[in-house]
Amino acid sequence: MSFIELSAILGNWGEFIGSIAVVATLIYLAIQVRQNSQQIQDNVSSLQIGAYQDLMSRIADINKLSIENPDWAEITIKGARSPQDLTDTEIGRYLTYIITLTRHADMAFLQYEKGLLDRERFISSLGPFLGVLRASALARAQVKKFAESEYTPFTVAFKQELVILVRDAELFAESNERPPLSAVRDELIAAISKKGPL
Repeated sequence: MSFIELSAILGNWGEFIGSIAVVATLIYLAIQVRQNSQQIQDNVSSLQIGAYQDLMSRIADINKLSIENPDWAEITIKGARSPQDLTDTEIGRYLTYIITLTRHADMAFLQYEKGLLDRERFISSLGPFLGVLRASALARAQVKKFAESEYTPFTVAFKQELVILVRDAELFAESNERPPLSAVRDELIAAISKKGPL
C-alpha cells in the first residue's frame, strides 16, 4: 500500500470520526439546551408563585385590620355606606387605607406587566381593592384622582388600569343594590344551618 493510498484511507477515517464527533456534540448540545430551557421554566414558575404568594400575604395583612380592630371595621363600613358620618380622623385613616390598597394594586400591576402574573391572577390579587372600590363612592373618587393627577407616583399604564377598574366598580355599584350587612349575616347563618355541622 502506497503512502498516498494510506493517506486517503486515514483521511476518510478522520472525516468519519470527525462526523461522529460533530453528531455527538450536537446531541450533547441539544440535551443541554433542553435541560437549560426546563431550568429556566422552573425558575420562572418559582418567581410567579413567589410573586403571587407575596401579594396574598399582603392581602392577609390588610384583612387583619378589620378582624383585629373592631373600630376599623366600623370606619370601613361608614366609609362605604355613609362617608358623611366619618370624623376628620376617620377620613384620614380611611384615605390612608385607600392609598395602601392602591399601592398594593400598583405592585400587582407591575408583576403583571413583567409577566410574573397572568391577567386572572392579577385581578384575583386585587380582591380587597376591588371590594372597596365597588362598595365606596369615596374610594372611587379618591382613586379616580390618583388616575387623573400628574403628581401621583404611578406609571401612565397603571393610571390607565385604574381608570378601567374604577369604571368597572362604578358599573357594579350602579347595577347592584347591596343588602345591609345584618341581612348578609342572617343569610350566611341560614345557609350554615341548612348544611348542618361541619
